[in-house]
Amino acid sequence: MATDGVHVDSAQSKAMNLQVLKRQGADVMEIMDTASHVVIFRT
Repeated sequence: MATDGVHVDSAQSKAMNLQVLKRQGADVMEIMDTASHVVIFRT
């Protein structure tokens, strides 16, 4: 939860993220799942 007094619920967050993704690719239809922290690495 945000500590600065600003709270965005998960539906709002998903909608905002979807808008950003649609700007990058018009074929994006929906967000299937999200994670608060993701790490991608190569060994």
